[in-house]
Amino acid sequence: LRCAHTSQLRSTFHLSIAQSFRSVDLPEEALDEAQRALREDPHSIATWLFQAQLFEDNEAPSAARLAYERVLGLDPTNSIARTKLSSK
Repeated sequence: LRCAHTSQLRSTFHLSIAQSFRSVDLPEEALDEAQRALREDPHSIATWLFQAQLFEDNEAPSAARLAYERVLGLDPTNSIARTKLSSK
């Protein structure tokens, strides 16, 4: 993290760690890292989508919906968020 000179790079690093945690079935740790990523870059659509998926995986539909809505706030044309919200 010390070598990452921008918040976007640090965010990407945290997202990568979150994805690794998810892949080994550590959802709480994945969520913690996703939240760290969003603190570094709250405009990261990839991280908001990832967090929404984590919420869906953990049966937290209200939280997932809020994350998808945040994606649409950042990118009103995002097809993934639109599809997910229209199916809920």
